[in-house]
Amino acid sequence: FQLDKNHRKRLGETVERIAHTQGKKAIIYGKESLLFNDDSAAYVRETIAKVGGKSMPIIGIPHARHHLMLDQPMALVSALKTQLANWA
Repeated sequence: FQLDKNHRKRLGETVERIAHTQGKKAIIYGKESLLFNDDSAAYVRETIAKVGGKSMPIIGIPHARHHLMLDQPMALVSALKTQLANWA
């Protein structure tokens, strides 16, 4: 949130749109990302609860930044498989 003063506002607006869309959703992010971090994840959880959206899994991939497929491809595949299995 420190990189851009409007980031929090834009993230909040995006989360509201996501919260009200149909279907199953999850967020998977790199724990070392400068664009979306643990604070962002907490903010998303709070915003979803405030707007009455269903909770969604928010999964952090250790040792990964923004490009999960390049930084931790096997961890990303594992997280995706696990989440898909949870939804089955």
